[in-house]
Amino acid sequence: MNVRIETKKAFKIAGLVTVHSQNDDFPGLWEKLFEQVSYEKLAALGSGEAFGTCFNYRTEPHDFSYIAGYDVRLPEEAHALGLEVVEVPEAEYAIVELTGPVPRNIHQGWEFVMGEYFPAHGLRHAGTPDHEYYFMGDTDSPDYKMELWVPIVRS
Repeated sequence: MNVRIETKKAFKIAGLVTVHSQNDDFPGLWEKLFEQVSYEKLAALGSGEAFGTCFNYRTEPHDFSYIAGYDVRLPEEAHALGLEVVEVPEAEYAIVELTGPVPRNIHQGWEFVMGEYFPAHGLRHAGTPDHEYYFMGDTDSPDYKMELWVPIVRS
């Protein structure tokens, strides 16, 4: 897998939020988002970038919040559509390029970055929001491309 290190400026995401310990039906959350707001309206909130973001990590393993959403420049417009807005701080990320159907490629990406790449490069997860960055395309395709943005700190 290809990995690059890149700093991303702070940004905001508007969408629907769930708490993982209560519900891990992330595909269902995306469906609910598109039932509530059209893709065109979501994309028009910002640059049209789609994110599945994990944030608000707590002390229990796998206890975090997840937002299915799009970048947003005008949070007021997102709130008017009934969406929540999450602010993401500037961070340095290990960006992992993934190919294949979702969610299999996401699981493989996490196994690689946490099990191989981070230990080999003296890195660890920063505990700040991490992201599934979705490109346009068929997420079930064996050729689908997306990225994981994992915030890093050096050990």
